Amino acid sequence: MNRVSIDRVSLVAGEDSGFTIADDFANETEFHEGMPEDDIELVAFARKFGGPNVQDMLDFLVENERGIIVNNVAYSYEKIKEALNTESEENGSVY
Repeated sequence: MNRVSIDRVSLVAGEDSGFTIADDFANETEFHEGMPEDDIELVAFARKFGGPNVQDMLDFLVENERGIIVNNVAYSYEKIKEALNTESEENGSVY
């Protein structure tokens, strides 16, 4: 079973915030400006701005209709599916 989780991270309080996304096989940390505080918005943010490895992990959720753990809170696929349909700036497509 592959489980995907995403957590907010920061290097210095209030500066250089980002997220780490991980599954049973890999992890990826990215830093971006304007990180949202809301968990579901964080999923949408990762979908929109995340690189190829992030997209692969989020694609797995869509393809298998699986939920995600965000900051130690489990969300069902039904709760996050709209966020996963956010257009990616990485390749311009909508998942």
